[in-house]
Amino acid sequence: GSKIGSNSAETLMRLILASSSKARETILKRAGFDFKICPSHIDETPLPGETAKELVIRLAIAKAQAVSHLFPSSLIIGSDQVAEYQNKIIGKPSGYKQGLEFLMNFRGQTVEFINGLCLLNTQTNTFETRLNIIQTTFRNYDQKTAENYLKIHQPYECAGSLKVEGPGIRLLASIQNQDPNALEGLCIIDLI
Repeated sequence: GSKIGSNSAETLMRLILASSSKARETILKRAGFDFKICPSHIDETPLPGETAKELVIRLAIAKAQAVSHLFPSSLIIGSDQVAEYQNKIIGKPSGYKQGLEFLMNFRGQTVEFINGLCLLNTQTNTFETRLNIIQTTFRNYDQKTAENYLKIHQPYECAGSLKVEGPGIRLLASIQNQDPNALEGLCIIDLI
């Protein structure tokens, strides 16, 4: 659990992860948190004219709020991540074909992965948000490398087809961010 100080006494609040992401679950477990998982199923479609930064913050808040009525006296984590490449929002691929298109466009390029985080306190009905940008430079790999990666690892639940916590790391030349967990989908340093 997570302890939140109050004026009178320490109150133990439940920690809820409003996500079905195995990566986010793993990050929280590695950091030693005790939490419950309650996925929120919301529409993640970008709004007309919405930037990637606006989108991930809006979705992080919406994910936390979608399950908030179920958990009084709790802290709810909402998080969302997209890639941004050539001023376009890149979400999860629809399948192999689009995943390959993403990876072939990214080779030799720097792509921003943008992570939005919301921590909602259902006791006070207040929340805080954080935005985290991960500068990610891809190697100049060949098409066969990208095809093999997609066929074997099927990273279709990941923004831009990049599942960095597995062999996807082999597609990268560098990652610039203060939190080694950020590209996996949850900025644990910001959360803490």
